[in-house]
Amino acid sequence: MSRHDLLRALIRDAAEILAEAECLVGRHLLDPRAVEVTVENGVVTVAGKVRKADRALVPELLASVRDIDDVVGVIHNIEAV
Repeated sequence: MSRHDLLRALIRDAAEILAEAECLVGRHLLDPRAVEVTVENGVVTVAGKVRKADRALVPELLASVRDIDDVVGVIHNIEAV
């Protein structure tokens, strides 16, 4: 077993990170369907248009997503409408 194989075993896959991030979206936003979450190489992207009522909740959501194990970065493309 190589060093790379050992490290891979310790890192959660994108599907696990995605599931946790989507769960957080559901907990933080009044309308979780307003955003889409994707994960690539440990970077989570949250994009969409939220209602003004959800705008104040976005910073807390993004902080929670950053705290997910094995997330290396968060990109947000969220705008309030």
